[in-house]
Amino acid sequence: MRSLAQWLADYGESHQHPINQKIHQVAVPGIFLSVVGLVWSIPSINLLGTTVNWVWVAAMPIWVFYFRLSLSVFLMMLGF
Repeated sequence: MRSLAQWLADYGESHQHPINQKIHQVAVPGIFLSVVGLVWSIPSINLLGTTVNWVWVAAMPIWVFYFRLSLSVFLMMLGF
């Protein structure tokens, strides 16, 4: 797995153009909210007497990914 420094270096190289940065300011939050909304619209399941929403199921591997990168990044994304 790539380190946090590698991820940030690759991101920094590919996102230098001002138009690219402006597009990302609009598109990334829109994509994020759309994906969360679509996953949230999947009917919940009852598992061992608890209702489970699919957003939390999808969030688990994402949290593991960020935790493996960095504890501070994980905590930031957990709060987000």
